[in-house]
Amino acid sequence: MFYLLPILQGKLRFTGNLLGSKEPTDPKTTIIGLGIAILFFIVISLLNKVLGGSGAMRQHRGVFKRKAKELDLSKTQIKLLMSLIIASDIKKPLMVLTHATNLNTLLRKAIRDIKKEPISMNLKQNKITQIYRMKHHLDVYQKSSQIRATHELKVGTKTVIERSDKKSFSSVILGNYENFFCIKLPIDSFGNQVKWKKGSPVKIIAFDQSNKESYFLSKTIGINRVGKSNALLISHTIKSSANIARTFQRVDVSLSTFVYPVDKNYDKRNKRYIFKANKNGGRVGKVLDISSGGCSITMKLPFREGSLVELNFDLDGDNTIKLQGKILSNRIAKGRKITHIKFTRASAGNLNKINNFIYALG
Repeated sequence: MFYLLPILQGKLRFTGNLLGSKEPTDPKTTIIGLGIAILFFIVISLLNKVLGGSGAMRQHRGVFKRKAKELDLSKTQIKLLMSLIIASDIKKPLMVLTHATNLNTLLRKAIRDIKKEPISMNLKQNKITQIYRMKHHLDVYQKSSQIRATHELKVGTKTVIERSDKKSFSSVILGNYENFFCIKLPIDSFGNQVKWKKGSPVKIIAFDQSNKESYFLSKTIGINRVGKSNALLISHTIKSSANIARTFQRVDVSLSTFVYPVDKNYDKRNKRYIFKANKNGGRVGKVLDISSGGCSITMKLPFREGSLVELNFDLDGDNTIKLQGKILSNRIAKGRKITHIKFTRASAGNLNKINNFIYALG
């Protein structure tokens, strides 16, 4: 904005003041003119930031959305993540999806900002819960070694290709290009190369280094020569039917807990069920591991499978947790009776205490 000074000075030198009068320049007029110019640039800058968002996000918006969809983020989660990236002016948005450190830095700032908002505690906890759900979802993908799109298939990857008639053949990836990938033309049990019609639907099963399977549905493009081998060309796809584990991240703990049976009664007046802990039937146990979805505990006398229970324990010494869950199974391991519990009723505040204990995002 300082490049306006010579222009203003020139204007004042030849016309006397900004209005073109021959009279001597009024200092107040000069200050007002400069103030208007400065205010103009501030307004333009703010409008550009509000309407356009992060410059990096404007450039990569389409690619970012496609990548986020590949990771199975919901539309709401994608919108939330993009708003956080724009607010923080992240220079490399795609790294938030692929690098845990970048994601954690962004989400920590988001949680700090939410805690400062002039809204009720319930709204704050619900918004923070959404942050942790997104963190968990991306954490699963970032730590998974499974192949999630055919663009990720590497040369030499072992595959199985299946036709619509359910006949399958073993093969290997020969090349991976922008619009298609190719596998070595399969051979049948008689040693003959299998013929494929252009546009035939196929199912590709790819194996990663740990022999985990990923499935892709696509169509053939044709047959061509790649190096010294005949190759089957196949269209790229991001629709994998691989079920990447959705289990909640658990951490090992050793926490004393009280376990109470929960009575389930129907309230006819309000037409709803009431779940109330029976404090007279409590037992002592120890939490062995915990996640925001459930936990494992050990007790001398476990409650039966399918029972509803309430747990009361201290997390980190200061955070008292009270929540209800359903016993999924009881088993014996290493001489101990292990009970697996799925949380069914818990406040957003208590879940966020557990999430923060696991992810340490604040």
